[in-house]
Amino acid sequence: MNHIALSSDQVNYLIYRYLRESSFDHSAWVFNEESKANQRGFKETDIKTGELVRIIQEGLQLRDLALHTSPEGRTVDCQVPVQLIGTHQCEAPSTPTHSTEENMLIQDNDNERLDPRSSSEEESARTNDPEVKLEVTDQEINLLEKERKRDAQNIDPRQSEQNSDLNNLLKSNQNDNNDDMDIDLPANSPSPLNKNVTSPSYGLPIGSSLPTRKSLNDRTSPMTNSTVHKQGSPNHLLLKVPGEELVSFSWKPNEDVLATGGQDGILRIWNIPEPSGKLQEPRKIEYPPWLNEIDTTQTAFITWLDWHPTQDDLIACSYFNGLSTVYKINSGLLHRKLEEHRESTLKIKWSPRGYRALTASVDKNVICWNRDGQAMRFAEMHKDTVTDVAWKDDKIFASCSKDKKIFLWDYKMRDKPIMEFSGHDDEVFSIKWDPTKNYLASCSKDGKCKIWSEKNQSPLRTLYAKDGPITCAEWHPKSNDNENLLLTTSQNSGVVRIWSALEGICLRDFSPCKSHINAIEFCSNGLYFATGSADNLLHIIDAKTYKIRESHVLGNDIMSIKWNYNCTKIAATLHNGTIYIIKAFSTD
Repeated sequence: MNHIALSSDQVNYLIYRYLRESSFDHSAWVFNEESKANQRGFKETDIKTGELVRIIQEGLQLRDLALHTSPEGRTVDCQVPVQLIGTHQCEAPSTPTHSTEENMLIQDNDNERLDPRSSSEEESARTNDPEVKLEVTDQEINLLEKERKRDAQNIDPRQSEQNSDLNNLLKSNQNDNNDDMDIDLPANSPSPLNKNVTSPSYGLPIGSSLPTRKSLNDRTSPMTNSTVHKQGSPNHLLLKVPGEELVSFSWKPNEDVLATGGQDGILRIWNIPEPSGKLQEPRKIEYPPWLNEIDTTQTAFITWLDWHPTQDDLIACSYFNGLSTVYKINSGLLHRKLEEHRESTLKIKWSPRGYRALTASVDKNVICWNRDGQAMRFAEMHKDTVTDVAWKDDKIFASCSKDKKIFLWDYKMRDKPIMEFSGHDDEVFSIKWDPTKNYLASCSKDGKCKIWSEKNQSPLRTLYAKDGPITCAEWHPKSNDNENLLLTTSQNSGVVRIWSALEGICLRDFSPCKSHINAIEFCSNGLYFATGSADNLLHIIDAKTYKIRESHVLGNDIMSIKWNYNCTKIAATLHNGTIYIIKAFSTD
């Protein structure tokens, strides 16, 4: 007899992992503080990404088997999928209408295939209603489970998952004949498909057509023509703090110096050597203990870091307990204390020239801070957590929220925003201005990326793909009004797409990764971009040829990436709370 060992510690750890994998970082932190899930001795490497979802799927497959198998071993033909929540009610497929000749053929084939006894039993069970609804009672479920208990224990639940994967693959191949992208265009916008403009910088045809089967088959293999650096390569430098998780980081603007923050609230400054050099212990800037007097129930978990763009001695930090600070790096002293938010502060960002800083918070507020640390609170227009902020210049900025809305603000007008953008169907989690500062790209949990202009409240373009939701978007740093190229990725499919954002056309798509992509980052000169994915791979890709130049195996899910100032190194945070520094090839 098989025995099952299940403990609350195991369940708690799987929930904790699920929250982190879903980017519910603060929920994961709170849950871990109460359950101590990561202190129960479980090895992170022993548990695959998505394990909780996989276990639930296997349980639903077994439940499906129990609900739709009779005591005699026959399968009930049901068109209603088994749900995780709610009472299941079976519904048989509607009876198709056939011609007389078709009915004769069907009857003849059925007589040859079926046992007469089972055929008569099925005939007696039929009704005149073309849609037969069956409600499975709890008593029947118990009976089925008892009868099928022995067989169910011998069934490999992964078989159904493999069959499902095979069916999805077949469907994907069939759909290659169809257009892979759906584009939402404004009602009165001219069609761009008649244009045929060639980009002089990249040699890309703009406006030719949506992706065809040929372009889909032209996707790049993850390892094609690339140099592969395995984990532990001399080109890899590991930053690790025993017992702590490093979750935020920021490069110094003009030096190979990296600032990191973690759950212990300590700001660490690392001088990054060349791969052949020796890594020194980081400088530590401790969170001032007296700041905890404001709220002793929450810890100083660093949520975001941002170096000052012109005064590289200053760095801003936001904390889970709602505070934000500015430190002087050379002296290690606290320069400013920013304490207006009532709940967790998620991000802090300097304006382009560093005149002001913005903070986004769970308390639904955006606050602008001047050089003296004075707060300029704006009208509470958002109805939920503010997830991101983005400066257009030193005066105008945008904010987005879980309430599905985006607001455009002038720091001098605090009573109301100068523009409201609405159109997303779910939480907006990321916004970014293009290099010209004329267009704003937004990513949402509805799986779509929208392009906005401050001249119009409606989106100029809505970009989405059939193979999965868009999870991150990045503007090419050298794009202009004539060449607005936006790089987007789709979750689960591992597909990278290059768009002509203003025309809403996909110029190129390829698959560098086998799993969903968590991060994309262009280097500042625009020659290369890097991808970090859940399959532990970091790829460096040529932005002109779209060929993978280097692949780095890092041993854990890659959550975020950032190039240094001269495009020679990449910092990557991993799911296990460590950071790798990747020495890239020369891009001079």
